[in-house]
Amino acid sequence: MTRGALAASLALSAALSAALAAGCVEPDFEPATRVSRPRVLAIVADRPEVAPGEEARLSPVIGGAEGRAVELRWSMCPSADALMGTGFVGAGAFGVGGAEQFGGAVVDPGCEPGGVLTTALAVEGGEAIVPGECADPAAPWACTRGIAALVDALAASSGAPPELAALLVDEIGVPITVSVELLVDGVLAERAFKRVAVTRRAALGANPPAPRFAIGDVWMSARAGDPRDCVPERGERPVVSGLAEVHLRPDPDDGAWLETFPVVALDGALVEGRENAYYAWYSTAGDFDPAISLAPVRDTVWLSPEVPGTYALWLVVRDGHLGASACRAEVDVIDVVPPYTGIARR
Repeated sequence: MTRGALAASLALSAALSAALAAGCVEPDFEPATRVSRPRVLAIVADRPEVAPGEEARLSPVIGGAEGRAVELRWSMCPSADALMGTGFVGAGAFGVGGAEQFGGAVVDPGCEPGGVLTTALAVEGGEAIVPGECADPAAPWACTRGIAALVDALAASSGAPPELAALLVDEIGVPITVSVELLVDGVLAERAFKRVAVTRRAALGANPPAPRFAIGDVWMSARAGDPRDCVPERGERPVVSGLAEVHLRPDPDDGAWLETFPVVALDGALVEGRENAYYAWYSTAGDFDPAISLAPVRDTVWLSPEVPGTYALWLVVRDGHLGASACRAEVDVIDVVPPYTGIARR
């Protein structure tokens, strides 16, 4: 670096430091759990596993979009690792993508918009539809029946044993990536993805039930009405003081709905995997500790915001395989009550 370049760099650093100190530049240090802008918090499929020829319907869980013009663009493609023959450790081993499993919105590299095997999806009633049957026989990657047949043909043409070719679709499942672009006021704000699987296995995997959790001593549930809306089971919505350590407790019934699924071990043997329950928390304000809880320690603590008002919380439940459920709840925050350890109450 020349002396002049070094001087310019130091001057720029000093200017940035001064701007930050003066409040002219505000860095984005918000936690990943904060919903202060339109975000895709999860994508939920009506069935995370489908048989060849059956359709899958997917809908997004969007937070922070109130009063904004939001548009969604959906597409699908066979997961690239499956078509390359490197992904047959089971759709369950992929889950919904490592980062999405823990709350992030990540694009699968194998399903870029405009890609050769990427197909735009129709939307009906707010749900994106992965077709069961292909409208164009020349594009077998555009439906669940075609993808299963395509993988069978690829496996057979590679010289793989017939029992292995059957194993891929009959037991493990072929992953399909469904991607969504979130446009806010006409500008691309976020892209996220979700995986579903096509399999001829008799026992298809299911989603976790609609969420149920307690805010302090007030139980909120989405199991009696709208599966995306967690409302008080009795009485009015919970009220907490500002800067309170509010305990959130998911229903500990996950042992009743967690499932097993087949995966291929490193030695090539077919083994049984087991789901686990993951609970990802989001809010329009406040902080969580931890941001993601998992069975058997399911609870988390929400440090409520200082400013009184009504705030939204979201809980996304994932099974570590392909299933997910989610709901939104509201909580009222009142003035701070020292020593800042108030609990939820009616």
